[in-house]
Amino acid sequence: MKTAAIKRNGARQFSVSMNFQLVMMTLSLVLIAIIFSQALMRVPIDSPKSGIKEITPMQKQFAGGDPVNLSVGLSVRDFPLFNMRAGTFIVDVSVFFVFDPRLITVERISDFAFHNSEVVSKSEPFVKLVGTTIFLRYDVRLKFDFDLYYQRFPFEGHRLSFILTHPNLTPEEVVYSSTRQDFVINPSIVIPGWRTIDRQVNTGYEERVVSLTPDEREFSFYSPSAVFSMVFERVGVRQSFTIFIPLLLLFLIALVTFSFGARKGLETSGIGLSAAVITALIGYRFVIESMSPKVSYLLISDYIYLVFLAVACLVFLVNIFSDYLSLMAKKIILVLLHMVVVGSIWYYFLFF
Repeated sequence: MKTAAIKRNGARQFSVSMNFQLVMMTLSLVLIAIIFSQALMRVPIDSPKSGIKEITPMQKQFAGGDPVNLSVGLSVRDFPLFNMRAGTFIVDVSVFFVFDPRLITVERISDFAFHNSEVVSKSEPFVKLVGTTIFLRYDVRLKFDFDLYYQRFPFEGHRLSFILTHPNLTPEEVVYSSTRQDFVINPSIVIPGWRTIDRQVNTGYEERVVSLTPDEREFSFYSPSAVFSMVFERVGVRQSFTIFIPLLLLFLIALVTFSFGARKGLETSGIGLSAAVITALIGYRFVIESMSPKVSYLLISDYIYLVFLAVACLVFLVNIFSDYLSLMAKKIILVLLHMVVVGSIWYYFLFF
């Protein structure tokens, strides 16, 4: 393989051949494509704790008495607002209860609430007598603000948990019962960029600790609760490609400058082009920021961006001191930079 070399300011300057560059680029792109496909297939779901505790038969016996069995269910009819990036949602749901009116009144059952929600509208109750039980239903529009975990953006999945409770009832009075079949999601709901992959139901009780006295003594209050969870995952590669493809292209453009040094007319172009890549990366940061969730911690997209920015700065320094580097030194640096980028993508996409 021929080595291109010229003398500039009395120093012998070498450039890396384009054939070597193409081999390294091809290897890196193939590895990154494999890692990217694996990341899309291994999207983890963040699972925030709901704080709901299961009621065991021993706890029922310890509490004494015979609590009323209240069947609860939820039907998600539509999402008028679905903003996963901000964690804000407006959802139309139907809440239903099935119970024995001889054991508890409709008025007490109607006093229900959802955690972290604002009731936008609530219908009049629909009441139907079924044998010796009452079927009670409300159509409700709720606004939720969820504190979601976005660190794996844009390879992310989220669990939205709608927590139903009766704050003025206790587990000694009422025990919820519900199954997965009692949680219905309208199949015609279409959310661009997201799809529902699972639904779950858990029942039990929650503990609220409050201070009601001047000496700040704490008191615990218990309420029956049910958690209806919808699991979402991001679909498509549009957002991922929009973030990472320009970063990858700028990285490859920066590395091409290692082939400029000994080429006629391009002796000093490497410094200018590598500086332009740094400028482009800084400008592209605003694009990434506009697409990312507004959080205080770093996301995967932030870590990858910082890796590319650091590599571009190193390329700029190498071009400045190009006169003092041998061909072998440039090749070693080139290989190491490829390894840094591929290794960082491998770690952050699959293991972070």
